Amino acid sequence: MSAADFYAGRRVISAVENERKRIKAKWGNLGRVRLMAPPALRERYDRQEARWEAAVQAGELAGLQAEQPRMLRALQAIEREAREVRAATDVPPWFEVRLSNGRVLAIARTREEAKLVPHRFVTMTLEDICYWLRQRLDSATPVAEALAGARVVETEAVNWERPFRADEPSDIVG
Repeated sequence: MSAADFYAGRRVISAVENERKRIKAKWGNLGRVRLMAPPALRERYDRQEARWEAAVQAGELAGLQAEQPRMLRALQAIEREAREVRAATDVPPWFEVRLSNGRVLAIARTREEAKLVPHRFVTMTLEDICYWLRQRLDSATPVAEALAGARVVETEAVNWERPFRADEPSDIVG
């Protein structure tokens, strides 16, 4: 394989990887988008992904060039289906809580999702809430007092410099 073929192959692979990164940034992860597709489309996507991975492993430029447009179409198809599913369910990517003063607090998982919240809402991310708790609550006892009716069952130290491993709310690092 010549150097020119190597760099041409990297460009072909990068196009697919960039599309995957874009989808991941928008939806959280590719697996979530894949699961929103109906079984028949998901099966076709899985077959195409296997063909793409085989072409990458083989490292032949002609194979990569043949599979790249197909893989890009497969990624676009499952994302299109995910958009339709989300539009049909019409579930916003944040939680809404009515405050005692009548305003609405929107709690978003990430800063990107917080940008989608209407401006009339008070908006916080999970990171903001963790920061707020860290600033105001020093032990388990004030937590129970601050959150009326709450019962503290267990506590553990949290690395506040990087509290999350991923964008998932349940993924708090101890």
